[in-house]
Amino acid sequence: MMEPEKIRLEGKIHLLCNRGKKGASGARNRAIEYASGRYIALMDADDVSGPERIRKEYEFLEKNTKYSFVGAKGELFEKKPGDRKAFYWFVKKPEPKDFLMTLPYVHASLMFRRGVLESVGGYREIARVKRSEDYDLLLRLYEAGYRGANLPEVLYYIRQDKAAIKKRKYRYRFPETIVKLEGFYRLGLMPKGFLYAVKPLVVGLLPDRLLVKLKTNYYEKTWQENERKL
Repeated sequence: MMEPEKIRLEGKIHLLCNRGKKGASGARNRAIEYASGRYIALMDADDVSGPERIRKEYEFLEKNTKYSFVGAKGELFEKKPGDRKAFYWFVKKPEPKDFLMTLPYVHASLMFRRGVLESVGGYREIARVKRSEDYDLLLRLYEAGYRGANLPEVLYYIRQDKAAIKKRKYRYRFPETIVKLEGFYRLGLMPKGFLYAVKPLVVGLLPDRLLVKLKTNYYEKTWQENERKL
C-alpha cells in the first residue's frame, strides 16, 4: 500500500495527502491508521464543530463505558451556522430498528473508541458501499454488538447548500439499497426491512422538502419516546 504524504501544519495538526484517489472510506482509514489516541473524532471539511463538542463527547465516553461511540444533534446551515434553524433528528439511544427510516446519527459528529473501529476493520473500501460507507460501518458495528448514543444538544453544524444537494445523485441510491438489504438482514430486521431498504429508490423521486418533513416527524416522535433512556 502506498503511504500518503504527511505534512505537519501547526502543533499536533498533520495533513495527510493521499497519492491517488482513495475515496471517503480510504481517506478515513488512512487517517485512523496514523492517529495515536484512544478516541477517533470525525468531521467533514465543509461542516462546523461547536467549541464544546470534543470535550463533551470525550467526557461522555469516559463516564459511560457501555457505549462504543457517541454523536451529537446536528443543525443545518447554508452559509453560516444559525441561518436556517433546521435540525437533523434522531433518537438518544438508537436501537437496530431505528436504522430503518434513516441513519440515526450525524455520522460526521461521531467520536469512537479507537479499538471499536479497528475490531470491524474500519470503513469498507469497496464499490458497492460508495456514498453509503457511513451507513455500512454503523450497521456492522451494531451487528458486532456495539452500541452508540446521541447527546441531546446541538454540537455540530451541517452545511446544506446547493452544492451539497447536487451531490445527491440518484445513481448512488442503488448501492445504498444494497447496503441496507445486507445490513438489515444481518440485524434480523427482515422481512419488514425490505420495504425500508428499497425506500431510497422511491423517495429519490420525491421533493427534498417532503423527505425532510417525513424524517423530522418520525424522529421527533422517537426522540420523545426515548427521552428517559440515557
